[in-house]
Amino acid sequence: METRLLGSLGKVAGIGGIALGVVLLLLKDFLKQKFLSVAGLDANQGFHIMLAFLIFTFGIAGIGLVAWLIGHGTPPGSPAPTRALALLVFLIIVVLASATLAGITGTSRPDQTNENKEPDRTKNDTVQFKPFGDTVSLSERDAENTHGLTLRSGSIGVDAEGAWAEVAVTVNGDTQGGDRYRKGDYIHLSSPDCQSLSVYIKDVNLSKDPSLSDEQLQEMGPAAEAYVHRHVVLLVSGQCRPAISDAPRAESKQPSAESGASPSPPETSQHQGVDCVVNKFRSFLGPGVTVADLKPEYYQTMLPEASEKGDYACVSAIIAKGAKLNEATPMSPLMWAAKSRHADIVNLLLQHGATVDLTSPTGNTALSFAADSHSLPTIKVLVDHGADVNFPTTFTPLMNGAYSGDLTIVNYLLTKGADPCKKSEHGETAADVAHRQNHKEVETRLRSFLCSS
Repeated sequence: METRLLGSLGKVAGIGGIALGVVLLLLKDFLKQKFLSVAGLDANQGFHIMLAFLIFTFGIAGIGLVAWLIGHGTPPGSPAPTRALALLVFLIIVVLASATLAGITGTSRPDQTNENKEPDRTKNDTVQFKPFGDTVSLSERDAENTHGLTLRSGSIGVDAEGAWAEVAVTVNGDTQGGDRYRKGDYIHLSSPDCQSLSVYIKDVNLSKDPSLSDEQLQEMGPAAEAYVHRHVVLLVSGQCRPAISDAPRAESKQPSAESGASPSPPETSQHQGVDCVVNKFRSFLGPGVTVADLKPEYYQTMLPEASEKGDYACVSAIIAKGAKLNEATPMSPLMWAAKSRHADIVNLLLQHGATVDLTSPTGNTALSFAADSHSLPTIKVLVDHGADVNFPTTFTPLMNGAYSGDLTIVNYLLTKGADPCKKSEHGETAADVAHRQNHKEVETRLRSFLCSS
């Protein structure tokens, strides 16, 4: 191979590898949450898959740099030295082997045997908590049963931000969700018999009969509904005990009122929950780490991350270990859960004593983060637990809702006493914020209130 061509190829590989590696580093958390978790990989597996990609991209970049140096160190027009080409082939093999080993290590770790592990407990948990994933398609007002869950669709419509669907899920007789969701949203469910139980809004779609124009449909009035098709596609996933996973017998999960007994959590739920902490610290301390090796500060460290990811079982187990719910690093677990739209985690943290109006270093509360994240279910949980809709005064939750342009959230906050005339530290009202962001519908709603200048 001519040295000039070798140098050019090396330059392209070096620049491309570095660029791709930097992109992966910047987006690693997003990729792990949006894609790897949907693929059914746990935190440990996701870590090793991302590590394999990074080794490959930066390895190729390094090989490209070596090739470029060889090309520039050899007289133009002359062939590349045989030893140099052999070195490049060797480096390529090393990079591919290292990336493959990193990926295989992550995916095979749960099956490895180790004297410090507890094989009997692991086998038990595998039997008791069975993973599943079902795709369900619903039309407006339809209902469907799967793995003991009842999914119902209410209205399906479209607004300025796109299509939305009302979705509710009944688990063990408890209905959760029920608000408007859009494509890409999650409904995180809670059940004593399941962990990581969630509904992912895979698609929301409205289509009309192509033979009819919009004008014709408007002239038809209510009869036009027969020519408009609405549907929502849901991906239901989780790990549940066989009674939930294999048969819809919700009534067997709660004790009878006559017995007077209070519901008790599954025998292994707490042990199962702290596996998230074990897996996290195995990546730092080695594969031999067990529950017995975990220190109290390890649980505290994991609480914000588990809250952000919406891992209900993990958060429950960490709370049971006595973690401090109001410790901010720099945001509290409640803020992370609200920012990430996990209404069930927010409710769990508040029930165990999290302070609802704690402020972050930037002056935001959990309600501010929920309003900014378009999460009406989370906002309702916070307000029901006493969140002040007019705090903080520097930039109120209503201003966050106006900034994000969510009219539904703005209207809800107004009904709960949010003051549209309050001004931020920069002298702006919520209407001014909506105007600055060009959210005309929200601005019009807020301008309907007469505020003194």
